[in-house]
Amino acid sequence: MKEFYDNLRERRESLGLNLEDIHRKTRLPLEYLEAIEGGRMERLPSGYERIYLRRYVLEIGLDVAEVLRDYDLLSGRLTAPDRESPDTPPSGGGGTMGRRRLLESINLDRVNKLFWAGFALVTIVGAGLAFYETYRQGKAEQARKVEEVTLSEWMATRQPVDSSAAAPADRAGTTDARAPAAAPGESFELHLRARERTWVFEIRDQADTSEYFLPPGLERTVRARESVRFRLGRADGVAMWLNGDTLAAFGEANQVADVTITAAGVSARRLYNVAERTPAAPDTSGRL
Repeated sequence: MKEFYDNLRERRESLGLNLEDIHRKTRLPLEYLEAIEGGRMERLPSGYERIYLRRYVLEIGLDVAEVLRDYDLLSGRLTAPDRESPDTPPSGGGGTMGRRRLLESINLDRVNKLFWAGFALVTIVGAGLAFYETYRQGKAEQARKVEEVTLSEWMATRQPVDSSAAAPADRAGTTDARAPAAAPGESFELHLRARERTWVFEIRDQADTSEYFLPPGLERTVRARESVRFRLGRADGVAMWLNGDTLAAFGEANQVADVTITAAGVSARRLYNVAERTPAAPDTSGRL
């Protein structure tokens, strides 16, 4: 029996191969390859001896079927008559041998390559779908997004206040603040009532401007010929009536509204979310 394994080793050496070469190609552990050439087949996993021997024999270029038959004869798995009559049908109870032959017929290297190729394909497709979904949600979010500014930034970009326009008094308990009497040719009238304390920047007919705070309950009447543009520090802070008809709320409590109103109703509206800015930490260094 030792001669059988020595022939395997000599065949490998005649090809200029070492066990490291076969290990890299078959991925069989070196200890298994050394056990095969040393005739210590009991060191291989039980039931897989022929599978590992077959992969080894493929790399050294011998006839696999012939080597396996010789191995079966030497190990007592096959009798001489069985070897001489290969066409004799196998006896019953060969379920285990059938499973072994099936395993031997499988090209494990090819199965391994196909598995990793399939895994890579699934990973790439999954990443592509995830990227597309993120892109789609981002576009939808961008379409819904409202520009965010701080109220101080918004007030810094307003038009200069007309020094000739008088702002109404902001006093607790005030119940009315009326705009100047209508001039000839004015075509519509707006009535305002503050729900909450609200900063208002008002531009009448693109010329006359006023800036004021309306405390809760304060009312104001505005008359104009063409349009009135309001900038409201709180979009829901003021209720308005146009020629007696109620106008819908312009936005939410955390939004600034820029609204233009004509005799026909609201002609333009733009909302800005108010972004709270964290105040700077106080300087405790003691430096002036």
